[in-house]
Amino acid sequence: RSVERGEVLYAVGEEASHFYVMGTLGKVKLTTMTTTSLSGRRKSKKDGDDAIILGAGEAFGEEAIVDGGTMTRKYTATVMESTTLFTMSRQSLDRTIGSLKDAIQL
Repeated sequence: RSVERGEVLYAVGEEASHFYVMGTLGKVKLTTMTTTSLSGRRKSKKDGDDAIILGAGEAFGEEAIVDGGTMTRKYTATVMESTTLFTMSRQSLDRTIGSLKDAIQL
């Protein structure tokens, strides 16, 4: 999936349904967007100091594939530089390699 700069992949509090792996180029920023300004726009609680910058080959959003995929997002993921992402849902992972929860218990 190709994504462009400025695109929000998911936001804090949304149900986690997919996880992502970065392509060979681009960057994604994870922030804990927890407060809302008077204009209604979400702001980082530390004005960006809490940001995590991810680059080529890094995976994120893994909460979508653990604990039955019922967790909510702890970060907002925003594309900083255009990239290609590999995405997979928990259901796809289960069909491909089986339940991650079962594999961890082995």
